[in-house]
Amino acid sequence: MNNRIAFIIPSIRVFEGWKEYIKNFENFGHDLSKIEVLFIDEGDETTRKKIKQIFSETNFEFFGPAEREIFFRENFGANWQKYIEVIPKRTHAETSFGMLIALQRKMNLAIEIDDDTLPFQDHDFIGSHRKVVGSDVKEVTNSSSKFYNVMENLVCNRIENGKEVTVKEKLYPRGFPYYKRLSDLRYTKIKANGNIVLNQGLWFKIPDFDALSILAEDGTEGHPQTRSQSLKEESVVVDKNNLVTICSMNVAFDPKVVPAFYQMPMKYMNIDRFDDIWSGFFVKKVVDAMGDYVSLGKPCVVHEKAKRDTFKDLKAEMDGMVVNERLSQMLLDMDNDKIDNSDYLLGYRSMTHELQKGLTSLDGWMKDYLDYVFRMMLLWTEICEKII
Repeated sequence: MNNRIAFIIPSIRVFEGWKEYIKNFENFGHDLSKIEVLFIDEGDETTRKKIKQIFSETNFEFFGPAEREIFFRENFGANWQKYIEVIPKRTHAETSFGMLIALQRKMNLAIEIDDDTLPFQDHDFIGSHRKVVGSDVKEVTNSSSKFYNVMENLVCNRIENGKEVTVKEKLYPRGFPYYKRLSDLRYTKIKANGNIVLNQGLWFKIPDFDALSILAEDGTEGHPQTRSQSLKEESVVVDKNNLVTICSMNVAFDPKVVPAFYQMPMKYMNIDRFDDIWSGFFVKKVVDAMGDYVSLGKPCVVHEKAKRDTFKDLKAEMDGMVVNERLSQMLLDMDNDKIDNSDYLLGYRSMTHELQKGLTSLDGWMKDYLDYVFRMMLLWTEICEKII
């Protein structure tokens, strides 16, 4: 049986936290020779020299701009420049390249983690993801609003008047549409059958909020007052025809979903910070059509988010928030029967064609922006088709 695991790590920093992940893997008896680290960076040799020392116990490779160019030249010949544009430099879309390698090498499992996360040493990080991805589904959670709020599964605290208190009001993650935040979010457990192909591990300490939510909690340096500290349920499987935000800081998936899990290119027309959110919406739509499922919960990580300018993030998110309201509604309105369920590549391609039809109802900058995004998505399917 192929037990090889690809860890996809996007970073331009020296990821000291990898030492803690190695310690966790060894404590729970995982074979380090089965782990391949696909380190997505910008090619800085000074940083790479330090990283080599930290990652020396595992098989790892750097995939910066130079390595990615070689890949596209070798696989696409004279058309290489057309396809490398799908993965623009210095954007989260670069993570997609690690996914391509995991797909091409036929890895058994792919896990993406951010470089500001740490594992809990008393919990088997790999084992927990592996236990969930590929497992059979018996029960799912359905939302009355057709959107599952991942914050519903986190117990959060906040300091008020010098005391730590449990947060009782509704909290929402980055990417959760504002037009759904006033909906009557009732959840129902129902029986179901299928397999989980993607598991989002959640995060303790700093929640994944958007800039507007962080500012509402006096967080001008990127940190809200709220702290997530425990799970309500170890695992929640999201029902079909329900969308959910997926944060890429801790997510595991069967590489077969890669053709439907392209990480959106950002910074085009100055729109940013919705890369993993929209890629999550899209993959969930195709997963539903394929008869599979997405889950969330364990294993959790500690999110050690560095301080940053929240107003800068807000500026980067504003136009994307407008697109998010429209795009999410387009997906909810789309009939799953219009999505090809032959495989994930054809499913993603057919979904994208359906989205393109919706451009006729738009105009101005939003139409131009989404036209670009959908064109990149279709080129992504051509890339995957070539390497599978």
